[in-house]
Amino acid sequence: MKRHQLICFYGVLLAPFVGAGVLLSIGPTSIESSDAGFKVEASRVVRGPEVSAASFADFAAKGMPVASSPARMASETNVPDRKVQETHRFEFEADRDQVAVYFDRAVSACDPAWCTMLDGSVSTQGASHHASVNVRVDPDMLDPYMADVKGEGVGLELRTHSQSSQDRTTEFQDVSARQKSQEALRDRLLELTKSPKANDVGDLLNIERELARVQGQIESMDARLRSIDALTNRTSVHIAFRSEALAGPVSHPPYISNALNEVGFLVSKNTGQVIRIIAALLPYVLCLGLLAFFVFRILRLRKWKPANPSEKAE
Repeated sequence: MKRHQLICFYGVLLAPFVGAGVLLSIGPTSIESSDAGFKVEASRVVRGPEVSAASFADFAAKGMPVASSPARMASETNVPDRKVQETHRFEFEADRDQVAVYFDRAVSACDPAWCTMLDGSVSTQGASHHASVNVRVDPDMLDPYMADVKGEGVGLELRTHSQSSQDRTTEFQDVSARQKSQEALRDRLLELTKSPKANDVGDLLNIERELARVQGQIESMDARLRSIDALTNRTSVHIAFRSEALAGPVSHPPYISNALNEVGFLVSKNTGQVIRIIAALLPYVLCLGLLAFFVFRILRLRKWKPANPSEKAE
C-alpha cells in the first residue's frame, strides 16, 4: 500500500475520536426544561425565567405566535348557555263522558305565573269524543302540572308519551351577533348625523333612511331573540284526550229538518237581493232604452231621406 493511502486510512479511522475529544474540551451541553418555558443560548439549552401573562400579551402585540396559557385556554373553552327547545306529547284514553272534564281540568290547572295557554279544543259529537290542549310550562313545573291534570286518574289511561328536543343555540348566537353588528352600524350612522361634514340635505336624508332600515332590522332581530327565549325557557306540552268509538248507532243532528226549516228564510233572502239589484239597475235600463229608441228613429229617417232635390221634386 502506498504512503498517501495509509495516511487517508488512518485519518478516517481517527476522526471520530478527535471530534469527541474536542467536544469534551468545550464542556458538556446541558438541557434543562421547565413548565414556564425555555430559551436557546448559542449551542446550549438552559432554563429561562418565568413567563408571565404580560409577556404573552407583549408577544401577541408584536405578532409573534405564542402558546395559550391555562387561563386563556379555559376562557376559550367556556361553553355558552344552551338554548334547547323541549316538547312533550301526551295522549290519553278517557271515558266518553270524562273527555270534557279532563279538558277543563287541563285548562284550569294552567297557572299564568308559570304556564302559558296556547290553544285548546274539545269535541263531544260523533262516535268518539276528543279534546286537545297546548301549553308552555316552566321545566320544574311540568310534573306538578301533569299531576293536576290527571288527578285521581279515574277513567283515564296514558297511551303514548313522546319527548323531543331541538337545540336553538346556534340560531340564537347568529341572530345575536347580527343584532350587535347592526347596533354598531346604527351608532356610526348617529355619529354621522352629528358630524359637521354632513351639511348636505341629501346626505342627511340618505343617513336617516339607512337609520330607519337598520333600526327595523334591529327590532326584528330583537323580536326573534325574544321568541327563541320564550320557546326555550319553557317546555311545550301537547295533551290529547280521546275516547273509544261507540259500537252502536250514533245519533246525529237533524240536518235534513234544519235544512227544510231554512228554505223559507233562504228564498226570502235571495228574493230580496234580486229586488235590490233590479231597483238599482232600472234607471239605467230606462235611459239606455230611450237612447236606443232615438238612435233607431234617427237612422230610419236618414235611410228614407231622398238622395238629391230633383228626386224630391219629381
